[in-house]
Amino acid sequence: MEFIINKEQEGLLRDFLRQQLSLSNAEITRLKQRENGITVNGEHKTVRYILKHGDVLFLDINDSGTSENIVPTEMMLTVLFEDEHIIALDKPYGIPTHPSHGHYDDTLANGLMYYFSQKGEKCLFRAVNRLDRETSGIVLCAKNAFAASRLCYDMQNGLFEKTYFAVLSGKIPDMGTIDKNIKRKEESVIFRCVCGKDEGKRAVTLYEKLSEKGDFTLVELSPLTGRTHQLRVHTSHLGAPIVGDTLYGKNDGQKLMLHAGKLIFRHPVSGEKMCISSPIPERFKDVYEDF
Repeated sequence: MEFIINKEQEGLLRDFLRQQLSLSNAEITRLKQRENGITVNGEHKTVRYILKHGDVLFLDINDSGTSENIVPTEMMLTVLFEDEHIIALDKPYGIPTHPSHGHYDDTLANGLMYYFSQKGEKCLFRAVNRLDRETSGIVLCAKNAFAASRLCYDMQNGLFEKTYFAVLSGKIPDMGTIDKNIKRKEESVIFRCVCGKDEGKRAVTLYEKLSEKGDFTLVELSPLTGRTHQLRVHTSHLGAPIVGDTLYGKNDGQKLMLHAGKLIFRHPVSGEKMCISSPIPERFKDVYEDF
């Protein structure tokens, strides 16, 4: 990746990498360890070099290997967007994002590694966001360490806008904000619950009712924070749990009606505002036909 330094970017190379590019110490170390990881005007430079107006900075951001512990598995993938730095996939319901016990070769990671191998690309699996197995929708992956570092920085600093669609079992006001702290339930490693402001961590969710039919409500949910099970806990707190939520609702025999439908973020290289969308899935029609 090449950068042409302007007057405002003059100064210590280390500061440019940390402050302008938001690279982590680990990523800077990785670049330093490569033979030509960091060059200026075609010559190797250390991070103590003083950048000057007109300098041509080159960073070798390409991954040097693959995720060897992830078995490539042929599967149907829906690619919503792809370029040389990022790829956004539409994860189906029931597919885990990462391999885990009992899921070694049937995850989104396995499918993406197969996809990369067929294209002759050597990329690690770097999911920027993660969806539970029963949640469908957009999963954004970085194709190199530089993009991963930039995107994770923006994610951690609240610069991502996420929108989910859900079908709730019950009725709610037209729109509102749920600002309720969430903590792990005592003696449980899974369950979370709403708690007082002096406990747990702050969790904020915006919601808007799109339509309702009988006892079901189609809503748009926008989490401003990223707590475990946040949307499921907050909607249950409203008295209208997500349909199919056996943890915080009732066992109604339905699949979980939660879908990551929109993701807005800065492109890690160009800085362009990106908006990735995924349509409401067909399974929602099982309980809500008129969406």
